[in-house]
Amino acid sequence: MQLEYAKDPRWANADQTLIDLIIKWDSIPEELPFTADPNDVEEYGRQIYAAAAAGQFGTVAPYIAPVATADQNKADAEQRLQATDWVNEPDVYDPARDPHLMNRDVFLDYRSWCRNIAVYPVAGNLSWPTEPTAVWSQA
Repeated sequence: MQLEYAKDPRWANADQTLIDLIIKWDSIPEELPFTADPNDVEEYGRQIYAAAAAGQFGTVAPYIAPVATADQNKADAEQRLQATDWVNEPDVYDPARDPHLMNRDVFLDYRSWCRNIAVYPVAGNLSWPTEPTAVWSQA
């Protein structure tokens, strides 16, 4: 099996360690997507990477970050909500118990933001707020 040609090289990741291309093998009738890796277990993979990185298949185009779908953002929001469900347990924030969560309001703000995305999902790469760190009363 011989490589007939490769085209359309593009960095496959932000740290520019992988290159996506379209390749055509002599024994396969259609073009195929291929991710070239300098550490590929196969010699031909390392050779294709080296040739692509050297510009033999054209200039390697910049990496384009994928855009999150609304469904992906909804799933992410639901996961974030599930991870912080514990803040709604009464014994966690009850000041009559020690230790108790002292910054529940910060968690509620965070959860509100996440819940809005879970209920009204939008597409796009969101700037998610950082999950708060629990502050506990002294026992």
